Amino acid sequence: MSYGVTNSGKTYTILGTDEKPGLLPVLLDKIFELYPDEEITMTAIEDYNEQFYSLKDKARIFTR
Repeated sequence: MSYGVTNSGKTYTILGTDEKPGLLPVLLDKIFELYPDEEITMTAIEDYNEQFYSLKDKARIFTR
């Protein structure tokens, strides 16, 4: 989860750069290394103005 004001480094922390990967690429590499023969399913959800969206298909999935 990443939360903060605009331009505070959320995307950099999660994604990083090619030279210095962020949390997501490092964690995914480790997961696939630890479980090479497993089928892995993931989802990504965006919370924007108390509306929750699936980042896979941009459908609203929940409203607070």
